[in-house]
Amino acid sequence: MNFIKYLLLILVALLLTISCKQENKNNYVFNDLDITKEDSIKTITKADSLLTQALSLNNNQKNRFYSYELLKKLYSLDHFSECSKYDSLINQLLSKALKANDDAIVSRVYKIKSMRSYYSSQLDSAYHYLVKAEQGFTFLKDSIELGKTAIAKAQILFEYGVYTESEKEILTGLKLLKTSNEKRILYRANHLLAINLTELFEFEQARKYFDNTRVLIQELLEDKTISQKQAEYFLANLNNNLSHLYYYENDYKNAKKFALKGIYESPTLSKDSQLYTILLTNLIKAKIELNEYKDTNKIIEEIIAIETSKNKKGPYSGGLPSTLLVKAKYYLHKNDLENAIFYGTQAYKRATYEKKYQPAKEALSFLAKYDHENTLSHIQHFMELNDSLIKLNRHSKNTFARIEYEVESLSNQNKKLIADKRIILIIGGLLILIFIGTIISLIQYIKNKNLLFQHKNKLNDEKIYKLILEQKELSENAKFSERKRIAKELHDGVINRIFTTRFHLMQINCNSEESQRLMLINELHKAEEEIRTISYLLNQEKLSDQSRFDQLVDDLISNQQNAFNTKFYYKADENLKWDRLNSEQKLNLYRILQEILQNINKHSQATEVIITIVKLMVGKFQLIIKDNGIGYDVNKVKNKGLGLKNIIERTKRLGASISTTTKPNEGVKIILELDIYNKHKKRANR
Repeated sequence: MNFIKYLLLILVALLLTISCKQENKNNYVFNDLDITKEDSIKTITKADSLLTQALSLNNNQKNRFYSYELLKKLYSLDHFSECSKYDSLINQLLSKALKANDDAIVSRVYKIKSMRSYYSSQLDSAYHYLVKAEQGFTFLKDSIELGKTAIAKAQILFEYGVYTESEKEILTGLKLLKTSNEKRILYRANHLLAINLTELFEFEQARKYFDNTRVLIQELLEDKTISQKQAEYFLANLNNNLSHLYYYENDYKNAKKFALKGIYESPTLSKDSQLYTILLTNLIKAKIELNEYKDTNKIIEEIIAIETSKNKKGPYSGGLPSTLLVKAKYYLHKNDLENAIFYGTQAYKRATYEKKYQPAKEALSFLAKYDHENTLSHIQHFMELNDSLIKLNRHSKNTFARIEYEVESLSNQNKKLIADKRIILIIGGLLILIFIGTIISLIQYIKNKNLLFQHKNKLNDEKIYKLILEQKELSENAKFSERKRIAKELHDGVINRIFTTRFHLMQINCNSEESQRLMLINELHKAEEEIRTISYLLNQEKLSDQSRFDQLVDDLISNQQNAFNTKFYYKADENLKWDRLNSEQKLNLYRILQEILQNINKHSQATEVIITIVKLMVGKFQLIIKDNGIGYDVNKVKNKGLGLKNIIERTKRLGASISTTTKPNEGVKIILELDIYNKHKKRANR
């Protein structure tokens, strides 16, 4: 288990390290670019610079979000399509988001691609991207974005003339947006629904949603979501569509009224805008039906001039076919059939050129009714165009249905691939886990086997050690018995005999020389004490008791006396464990100390002797003996005397080291250092 935890900790540490390095690598670029979010992008050059930097960012959530925000912001530029790297960033961001399974960014990028296609008049592609975005938002359960996407789809369907499907998408969107506070998208949805209902001739329902639209415009203005200028444009557009509705109802007075409201209640509306020309066209259409011809031709010419001017600037498809048809009707009401047919024909040709099939139908209907010479031809063209429109309508429905089906099929395939990939990863992961588990089990088995082997070895070692201890105990018991026997013999035999001899010597002739007699008595007394000491040491219970050996040393030092009245001081470390020394070591240590003290009594003339025993570490200590006597020359007395030789010999037996520091008249310092666990160390210094 510890092995597994160790592996997991290493993996987590590596992942965190890599993650931190990657985060640091990306952040410095992102932080530099983050400043631009608050900047006003004024030039395409600046925009391209930002796009270049965004393209160099690494693939992480912050950088993907930044790139998306940059695309959105640049989209608001009037000339954003001139940014050379805009599409490159869109494609790169989509690729990164797909790779990272970032569904939120993927869906939003598809919406941007849809808008790009829409404003490039690639409606099929725009619808395709919206369907893909819709799938992402469905997965994310983002009802607000789903509602917005449904409204965008409805706009494309409306422009294809598939009004029923467009209405269906709008109602779906409004249902999804019922909890939304975004009034701008609600305004767009209500307005588009009203226009759809107008084209489906459901005028009462259309008016209801036009009323909703007007209320929403007022709320947007009050909330300061839109400016006064934007509000005037929205109202002008609303009035224009209401004028169109009333024209369909043959209510030409209201058609004229709302056309005039659109023009005069929106003073900021540009005179050369498409909306302005459409309002003028609706106004003229209503006035002609009301037989109001004052300034009519002048206004028509003004509209044509504006439309023609716009057509010169680029592929602008405005309301020129409708304007030409209005002029044809104007001449018809003026009983100028020739000009009426001429402008009716021009309206048809222009509508065909611009692929505006509804104005083309209206132009053919007008020509079939009033161009009597070519009535059959116009009717035939009308029938052909009507059939084409029916086929186009059906084709459009099928196209969008096919797009949704293909996208759904691709989505299902992707889901299947993802599911297959997940299964493969799971199986692979399980196999890896099984492999790792097998290895860990094998390692654990080997480890357990080694532990069992070590345990058996330990048991064997313990048995051997027990036998050694038993053997040692037998040996020690034998030695102890022999020592007791020798001690008894010494005490009962030799000491008694010497005592008797001393007694008899004390009784010798009084005429004998006193000094000789005292010397003999003293020597015999010393011999007696020596033998008594040997007997006492040999009779100790293996000299293994801590307090008793320490007491022996203390007694030895405290009983020292000499002719110099030397004072002896003794201090031993409280942490010393004398039981770590065996009997032989204790005896040798005692004899070394005894011999050194005897030399001090004989030769040192010291007034003070300090004996210290210091514990250095476990199993290691120092015996330090220092006097303030006359000292001696080491070179002169080296290896002389039986006492010094005995000290050196016993030091070797102990496996200890001894050093002597002395000079004449500077006293003597002897240090004996003993390592209990290094019994075979043989070094002696003097």
